[in-house]
Amino acid sequence: MGNIVYRNNIVDNLQQASVDQEWDSAEVFPEYSTGTDVVMWDNGKEGNYWSDYQIRYPDAKEKGSSGIGDTPYVIDENNADHCPLMNPVAISSTPPPISESSSDSLPTIAAFAAAAVTVLVVVVFVYRARRKGKQATLAE
Repeated sequence: MGNIVYRNNIVDNLQQASVDQEWDSAEVFPEYSTGTDVVMWDNGKEGNYWSDYQIRYPDAKEKGSSGIGDTPYVIDENNADHCPLMNPVAISSTPPPISESSSDSLPTIAAFAAAAVTVLVVVVFVYRARRKGKQATLAE
């Protein structure tokens, strides 16, 4: 459906952000076409920190103690961050942990595959042993 850009520090640029309207996604993905890669500049709860927010919107206030500004940050006539952050986002240099579901899935799949192969080998072995036993009985 497109990108949602939020929890970023957009700092000290001559032009903080722009949206390239030249690439038309309708040619590739007509069902999701918006004419742009960026669909939203916030997730409905949090947006981005814009270093010039207080300069552009000097009357903007924080909504309660949410850390969100009460004035949308307008990027252009079609794009706005409706939940601009009043303070920079803390960026960690430590990569996020691998989620439990993705880290556990490979060992689980490998264990399942090994068990399936073991069962198959046992079934083939028992089948051959029984078949040899019947052939020996018929030969007598």
